[in-house]
Amino acid sequence: MSTKSKRQGTDYETHVCRFMSVALGQPGIERRALHGVNDMGDIFGIDVHGFECIAECKAVRDSRIEEHRAETLRERDAAGADIGILVCAGYSAPSAAFPDGRRLPTRLSTVHITLRDLAMLVPELMLAEGMEGGGDAFWVQMTLAEFCLMATD
Repeated sequence: MSTKSKRQGTDYETHVCRFMSVALGQPGIERRALHGVNDMGDIFGIDVHGFECIAECKAVRDSRIEEHRAETLRERDAAGADIGILVCAGYSAPSAAFPDGRRLPTRLSTVHITLRDLAMLVPELMLAEGMEGGGDAFWVQMTLAEFCLMATD
């Protein structure tokens, strides 16, 4: 029997996988089985301008964003992927009916991507001085819908 948080995570990964598959026109995008300490991202088969991309998904609201970002980089490297994105569920403000808030539509999820990986979407960024050495140290955020638009242009 899986825990409630595992079921929520699986549900969220499924929604992200389906959204990306449709938004990118790539029916081969799939959820990946866990690989233990050598996990390689939750979603794979994402083609971004010819680069292989994996997505790590988080359906939780917590303050461990730096840990999740580090995990995304480890999993990108373990998968041998070119690009790794962290996709975090968004939540509405708490209300009387929903004290914990409600999860926002998948398209409004927040994507975290390093400047290094973003440069593969926008090659002009590679011209920025210092990108070669520190591109994984700096992160950019956008919605999942915006990421998918950039990945299809």
